[in-house]
Amino acid sequence: MVGVVGLALLAVAAGGYTIVNVVDDPAGAPAEAAPAAPVSGSPAPVAAPATTAVVQKKTFTCWTGRTVKSRKKCREPHGARGVYWLFPLLKGQNCRPRTGDATPGRHTLMECYFEGRQVRLEVSLWRDVPAAEALYGAQLGPPTDTVESTAKYAWDGQVARHGYRHLTAYLWTSHAYSVAIYATRPVLGAVVRKSGYASPVPASRYYGSPAE
Repeated sequence: MVGVVGLALLAVAAGGYTIVNVVDDPAGAPAEAAPAAPVSGSPAPVAAPATTAVVQKKTFTCWTGRTVKSRKKCREPHGARGVYWLFPLLKGQNCRPRTGDATPGRHTLMECYFEGRQVRLEVSLWRDVPAAEALYGAQLGPPTDTVESTAKYAWDGQVARHGYRHLTAYLWTSHAYSVAIYATRPVLGAVVRKSGYASPVPASRYYGSPAE
């Protein structure tokens, strides 16, 4: 009897030891979660894409419509088409080119008539400025001061040529073009002069304008 009781007590003691060990075993405890990484409120910077600089090359459009890389490559306006380019108001008027002109240094001559032929306007392209100066100087003497900002030389005075009694002339040195207005009366010459027929286009257009 004593032996049976002793065995029972030994069994209870052993079971209690096992339960205590299972409960206290650290391996049985749940693993702690790893701390979460802090979340920043601003997004991470994004690297800018690499850019390649593009250099726009300027080109010029000449009076003929030709596109060139340098304004100096534009040819000088010549012939009737060149006259109309420089003096656009003359196009469609009573103008005609005159051939066979024997005046030294003159390349192109256009004749235009107004007021029932009481006014004759001559547009000339010259080899150089001195050639034009020689012609007008022979009729009116030395040039007067510049009358218009676009004209280098100007003449104004009385003449006697084919029924015309008054002459106003302008000579542009930038391209050696001249305009001579012969009139039977000074007032008629002033009307044509002030109407804009004697004004050329801007030099930027003449020499070639930058292409769009």
